[in-house]
Amino acid sequence: MGYNASVLSIGTAFYPFIGGSLAMLGWNFPFILTLFAIPAGLVLIWRLDNPELEEKQKMKQYLKNVWKNINKKNVWGIFIITTLLFVMLYGVYLTYFPLLLENRLNANSFRIGLIMSFASITTALVSFNYGKLSRYLNFHKLLIFGFILYSICMLILSGAYNWLFIIISVFLFGLGQGLLIPTVQNYMVDLAPMKERAAFMSINSVVLRVGQTIGPLIIGIFYGIGGLQWAFIVGSIIAISQIIVKLFLITK
Repeated sequence: MGYNASVLSIGTAFYPFIGGSLAMLGWNFPFILTLFAIPAGLVLIWRLDNPELEEKQKMKQYLKNVWKNINKKNVWGIFIITTLLFVMLYGVYLTYFPLLLENRLNANSFRIGLIMSFASITTALVSFNYGKLSRYLNFHKLLIFGFILYSICMLILSGAYNWLFIIISVFLFGLGQGLLIPTVQNYMVDLAPMKERAAFMSINSVVLRVGQTIGPLIIGIFYGIGGLQWAFIVGSIIAISQIIVKLFLITK
């Protein structure tokens, strides 16, 4: 899972930089990148080895088993944390961080993409070494440490008006992301029995899409009230609230 998160972060490290560079040629040029989905899809069709379970279940029994395994305090806790993670990622960082760089530091699209890539590179490096880190910090400590890093990052950004504070906060965000994403994914896989794992991961995908959807809307309300400062202060509060969710719902 650490390697998987690292590979994902490598992709997210390059696309803001490439997208920002292409945007300097024209607002529509970054959309050309979606053409890479075609060769990627073809590779998956021809090369992906995905063994299927041979034992078949009736749909009614399958759904009963899924609900039985999902309707647990720990599972609901990790779903809430996943939602809030993507509220922060899409609602605060990806939506308002570029605005902060443009409004406070007059950064162009190339510079914005470069700075955002720095966070993803940090995430990739941390995720790549996740196996080593997990030997010294257990699941609970990794989660709490990641949330604290997120919260500090958001607080710094709420009052950041120079490049030094921006770089420090982006570094902290990358560290937090590198710890949290593989930790949450690992825990989700551990909770899911093999036969119901597809349903678990599908529901988890729905949950994170909920976070992506409501994040910009919720944070947008506070941005309308208090501007960029309030957007990031609320992001910091959400990060701390995840510690509370973890302490009360995820006990093992």
